[in-house]
Amino acid sequence: MWKTTCSYWCFCFFQKSLEKWFFFVITKIVVFISMLENPMPNMKNIKTKIDSVSNMKQLFDSMESADCEKLEKAKKQIACYKSFMQDFFGIVWSIDANLFNIWHSRANDRKLILVFSTDKWFCGNYNSKLFRNIYAEYSQNIDKVDVFCVGKKAFEFFAKKWFNIVWYLKLADEFTQDDLSEIYDYFVSSISSKDYWDIAVYLNSVRSKVNSEVINYNLYPVDENSLWIFMESLWMKVSDIATYDWVNLWSESEEFKFEMEKQLLQYMLYGAALQNRMAELTSRIWVLQNIKNTSDFIVKDLRLSFNRMCQSLLTKEISNIMTLKTAY
Repeated sequence: MWKTTCSYWCFCFFQKSLEKWFFFVITKIVVFISMLENPMPNMKNIKTKIDSVSNMKQLFDSMESADCEKLEKAKKQIACYKSFMQDFFGIVWSIDANLFNIWHSRANDRKLILVFSTDKWFCGNYNSKLFRNIYAEYSQNIDKVDVFCVGKKAFEFFAKKWFNIVWYLKLADEFTQDDLSEIYDYFVSSISSKDYWDIAVYLNSVRSKVNSEVINYNLYPVDENSLWIFMESLWMKVSDIATYDWVNLWSESEEFKFEMEKQLLQYMLYGAALQNRMAELTSRIWVLQNIKNTSDFIVKDLRLSFNRMCQSLLTKEISNIMTLKTAY
């Protein structure tokens, strides 16, 4: 009798153990298959994406900080330049209010345009807006226009459009008035030889924190309208300019007037380069800020997906544990 009872209990024990073992194996297989379908690899990928976007944001943040520092320096240069030009215009207008148009004779109908572009990253819209305006204005008279390019992008665009490029210059990030001597010498030589009847400059000027405007004005002959555009681009008012009585001593000297005209050309060239630099930095900073804001939204969305996936995994694990407990 006792043998029969022991055999029965042994059979029940092994049967129960076999059921437990079988259920345990099946559970592990189901968990393994579910892991292959989604959870852990996706969580790893999402975490990698979060780290990548965060690192990119830090990179753009450092780039923005560097550009902001350069922009502050450019603003100080513009402020000093504006103060200098106020005194210069005061002297010029003290000599003669109609001092300009000294080099007024025109031997032909060719026109020279000076184009300031940028080769920096994140300035595609900055360049494209400038190039579109110029091409729309001169596309019908390409054979009568020569282009002086400042920046590789301008050179590539106008060469592709079959414009006649007379010179190409690349400015460094930190430039001085002497770095523009090639442009100035070429202009003076062209004016003296009467190669062009008109020389104009095209560039982007800052209008607000998020907006820049394409402006152009004549460098030769310097007419009244060009002067107003130039002064407006510097936020300069006529009321800020003071005249000097002592300058009238030289008002009859044509040689002095001629030198003043050449200096005005040189100073306006430098002012155009400074304005272009400031607009370039403003455009870059605006784009970098937008990239940073977009990165924040991407990281927020990825973290939300990561948390949802973690919650789903946790729910499945709890469900598996409860199922195992119920089986016991």
